[in-house]
Amino acid sequence: MREVIYHPDAQPEAITAAVYFEQRREGLGQRFLEDFDRAIADIRQHPEAWPALEGKYRRRQLRHFPYGIIYRVYPEAVRVLAIMHLHQHPDYWKERI
Repeated sequence: MREVIYHPDAQPEAITAAVYFEQRREGLGQRFLEDFDRAIADIRQHPEAWPALEGKYRRRQLRHFPYGIIYRVYPEAVRVLAIMHLHQHPDYWKERI
């Protein structure tokens, strides 16, 4: 299983989303984090399973929330570039390449 390396701005994006959902309804932020953790586990086990988004970057969508994890597969690791809302500024992550 590959190691996961996060861009410095990626994990704060997940935390910000979880806080937002928790403020909307108690327990929803926790559900977001569980969905996120499942998606990361899936990526670690089968990193090539999700389609290429652009070049060597791929996107794994969360199952229950409108968010996607943008990542790139390396021989020994997966680098997560962004945790992005799918309906807001979809190309902002490209600045991180």
